[in-house]
Amino acid sequence: VELLTKQYDMLSRNCTMVPPGIDENRFFPVPSREVERIRVEQDMEAFDVLVLGRMAHNKGYDLLFQALPTLFALKPEARLVAAIGADNSAQDTKGVNKLKALAKELKIEDKIVWKNYIADEDLANIYRAAAVFAMPSRYEPFGMVAIEAMACGTPSVITVHGGLKDLIDFG
Repeated sequence: VELLTKQYDMLSRNCTMVPPGIDENRFFPVPSREVERIRVEQDMEAFDVLVLGRMAHNKGYDLLFQALPTLFALKPEARLVAAIGADNSAQDTKGVNKLKALAKELKIEDKIVWKNYIADEDLANIYRAAAVFAMPSRYEPFGMVAIEAMACGTPSVITVHGGLKDLIDFG
């Protein structure tokens, strides 16, 4: 609304903001015993960090990869579950291959589990199975995946660039 009124001379009375939302009947926390069952089902482990989203430079996956050697030094049993890119397009393949090359350069390729497409019906359980969800975006207009992960009870480390910084209080 602010952008429309300031940069496009729209009258504020002619603008309405409809906030994005999630299906609370689908994205919700489950008891820890259920999380353990889901981890087995999804082939995930207790210290897995999940990153999930489309392949795009603004998503900042490379920034996360550069931070991983420190994480792995502090928590050797941690892994990254990377569900990045979904459509096997040339753009996705090129971007994922660059990330794989970066992982090799950083000597962390053996600590990354690559998942391509996550079926819609598995999405909530993938969030629940992760120890932490990471969204390292350089810019994120809103960050629906982070909201979904948090709604599932998964601790989340999110970007400070974009829409979520106005909704989330540090700590």
